Amino acid sequence: MRRLRWIFLMAWRDTRSSRRHLFLYACAIVLGVSALVSIASFGENLRRAIEDQSRALLGADLVLSSSEPFDAEDEAILTELGGEQAREVAFSSMLLFLESGQSRLVSVHAVERGFPFHGQLKTQPPEAAGTFRTGRRLVAEESLLLQFGAGAGSEVQLGATRFEIVGAIESVPGESPGAGLVAPRVYIPYDQLEQTELLRKGSRVTHRVHFRFDDGISIAERLKPWWPRFKERELSSRTIGDRQRSLGRSYDNLNRFLELIGIVALLLGCVGVASGIHVFIREKLGSVAVLRCLGATANLTVSVYLLQAAAIGLTGALCGSALAGLVLQLLPIVVGEFLVVEVTGGLSWSAVAQGLLVGVAMTVLFALFPLLEVRRVSPLLAIRASVEPAQHFWRDPARLFIALLLLAGVCGFILLRVERLRHGAAFSVGIIASFALLALTGWLLMKGARILVPRRAPYVWRQGLANLHRPNNRTLLIILALGLGTFLVTTLNLIQGQLVGQIEGTVAEDESNMILFDIQPDQRDAVVALLKARNAPLIEEAPVVTMRLSGINGRSIDEIRRDRENGVPGWVLHREYRSTFRSSLSATERLVSGEWIPKWEGDMDTEPIPVSLETGIAEDMRVKVGDRLDFDLQGVPVSCVVASLREVDWRRVRPNFFVVFPEGPIDAAPWFMIISTRVADSAASAALQRELVTAFPNVSAIDLRLILETVNGVLEKMAFVFRVLSLFTVATGLIVLAGSVLAGRYQRLRENVLLRTLGASRRQVGWIEVAEYALLGLFAALTGSILGWFASWAIGRHVFDLGGLPAILPVLIAALVVSTLTVLVGWLTGIRSLNQPPLEVLRGE
Repeated sequence: MRRLRWIFLMAWRDTRSSRRHLFLYACAIVLGVSALVSIASFGENLRRAIEDQSRALLGADLVLSSSEPFDAEDEAILTELGGEQAREVAFSSMLLFLESGQSRLVSVHAVERGFPFHGQLKTQPPEAAGTFRTGRRLVAEESLLLQFGAGAGSEVQLGATRFEIVGAIESVPGESPGAGLVAPRVYIPYDQLEQTELLRKGSRVTHRVHFRFDDGISIAERLKPWWPRFKERELSSRTIGDRQRSLGRSYDNLNRFLELIGIVALLLGCVGVASGIHVFIREKLGSVAVLRCLGATANLTVSVYLLQAAAIGLTGALCGSALAGLVLQLLPIVVGEFLVVEVTGGLSWSAVAQGLLVGVAMTVLFALFPLLEVRRVSPLLAIRASVEPAQHFWRDPARLFIALLLLAGVCGFILLRVERLRHGAAFSVGIIASFALLALTGWLLMKGARILVPRRAPYVWRQGLANLHRPNNRTLLIILALGLGTFLVTTLNLIQGQLVGQIEGTVAEDESNMILFDIQPDQRDAVVALLKARNAPLIEEAPVVTMRLSGINGRSIDEIRRDRENGVPGWVLHREYRSTFRSSLSATERLVSGEWIPKWEGDMDTEPIPVSLETGIAEDMRVKVGDRLDFDLQGVPVSCVVASLREVDWRRVRPNFFVVFPEGPIDAAPWFMIISTRVADSAASAALQRELVTAFPNVSAIDLRLILETVNGVLEKMAFVFRVLSLFTVATGLIVLAGSVLAGRYQRLRENVLLRTLGASRRQVGWIEVAEYALLGLFAALTGSILGWFASWAIGRHVFDLGGLPAILPVLIAALVVSTLTVLVGWLTGIRSLNQPPLEVLRGE
């Protein structure tokens, strides 16, 4: 007990002259702990919000959906289910603003009274949520009204009917604010749907029924006997539980990303703490020698400084937990664009406890390595430590053990914070590889600065290079701190640039930039004539036949779905296939294997129809040339055989399809036409859409340039979120940089005094520091940016399937910005040493 009291007393007394420095080291982990605590609290608050707002997430207790109108048997099921019901029909169409003559593709929702049963359809003004439900009135997405300068009282035309806008939609239960970015939402009364004359055979329409049951009824138990009938009738169902699980999974991904940002910031801060403790221990070797002379053992001495390291970790963790309260208030604002629920609540005490434990444990773990310097040292060796050669790393078993313990601790920490073992292992390897490459860069920079000093370079640059390998230099630490932050930010910027560039690349001068769809067979010639009159070329056209997959190689869809080891994704089995028939390959296709069949005149009743599959869907279906497929073509069973596989360039704006039939067998099936064309500019696009809406209300047009602007806006918002969150690592890197400069201030002060004594001016000494930090910042930025360039290339190629190479300009910009920041921070933190009179320092010696 006396020994423990002595350790605490000596640890406290030994900090009297350096508490400000120790607090600065503690600041290095503040942001990391703050990120972990706030993100863990945010995750708990988010899960609680999903549970508390579960009914409003769906707007009903049950939603049944079908891509076909409900028939008599479906209606019988709906009647037997009972409860309160509200119908909804959703489809895409063109909305014409009568005042300006402009039009836009919108997502139309025709809803009955009562929708939504839970939650609230929020509009501006609030009463518009009720007034639009009678007569020819509608409410539209707020962004849509702002885009076209419309508001309450404006008139629009939807199909064959004119509507009055009575308000703007602010939010819809269960949908994120960004749900209507590509096709803004418009809500109309259900009883006005027929008057629009927009629903034609072949149009892509979703029919839904929303249910509300009596309180106290278990929805899962009530619906249990109905699931087989829902599957038999191909009715998609969603319950409150389904919505909770899907939202939980999607938000788990967001939480994982946030967790990774916090992990990187904390690890980077721990590196800064380890470096600071290393400098601190070097300055305390005299005190260690005195303690050893007075009889203190090596273990007692190490315990004193280990306790100080734990106090640094605890101080940083406490400050980080306090700061987490502020961060927690900002997180919903930053990521609110992508949230469906309203997240409220304060810090979680369990998250605070985890943050304190992790902060202290990781700080102590990282501090063990520099603390080995005082292990087994004699008083004489401690006093002469500045001239004694250091023990070789690989010859010290304790150092090897601590290195392995540190590696295991970092990996264990990451695996505990990341739920999936595979993701945690991949991230651990990535972090360790990034640290290793940045450390290698720092080591090579120190070696190169020692060997490759240009003799004809100006004196300040030669001296700045020499500072990179001087004793007690901070080169390795600064390269690690700044390089990792630069790596993350550069990766995110380059990926965003690739995605935007890929989309922009689809709008080449000779490519189509507008797609017309839902063209009925009897409208085709008139639409083509209209395009010709508007000097819009008919680039490509294709008939579209809707069908569903009913079997693969003699196995039914239900049988395949029950087989959990078949590897076929669920969306492949249940999606609606929009197929076509033609005699030749299109400009976006290339035959990979098999034989292309242009026309087929066989007997459908006795022979399978040869079809061509896109290579990606064939891989998902687990089929090859010669395999059998069964389709349900709007109630008619159709047997097919895979005759060929095609590679499709989906990036080009052409009618592309998963399944292509030869001419002949399905020509008489109900179909509609898709036409791709090109317009010269926005004015020509608006004029063409205006005439299309007037003459053919059911025909919809997609202006690719508008889609490009919308997608770019979404990417910009996502990039903003990533940049803000990445600032945790950047800010931590700058704190570590400032801490490393201040930690070595005494050493730097002695060097500057020596230079001043030898005749160097204060200006020359200042430029030497500028040269040193400019080189450090440049190499850190270049290394981090190059790592980011390769990471963005790998992610773009293997995750987003992007061709080409990332841009080089962001790499150069990052090098310039980080170099400037490094010079600025280094100069501001070291300016005091320039103003210190040499005589004062020499007297202090």
